[in-house]
Amino acid sequence: MPQSTPAAGPARRDIRRATPAGLADAIENPRDDLDRLIGDLRLATRFSAADFDRFEERMQLIVAALIEPFRGARAPSAPPLHIEQQGGMCSAFY
Repeated sequence: MPQSTPAAGPARRDIRRATPAGLADAIENPRDDLDRLIGDLRLATRFSAADFDRFEERMQLIVAALIEPFRGARAPSAPPLHIEQQGGMCSAFY
């Protein structure tokens, strides 16, 4: 089956060491975390901006864990230089 090239470029990981079974094992735990996140979202009765931020942070961690077996670990990015809030909007400048 033909596969398209990833949008972010080719994988940095040495694919000669990767096996389908190893990749499946590596993404199994993040998949379970995603299932729990979806369940928590379905059961949420309140949904404030803080709740949204917590759910988004969990999702970002899950996505990073799903991508890591294919692209390798990535160092965390630098913290924002400035954060400002205006009304219900928040902006971060890097």
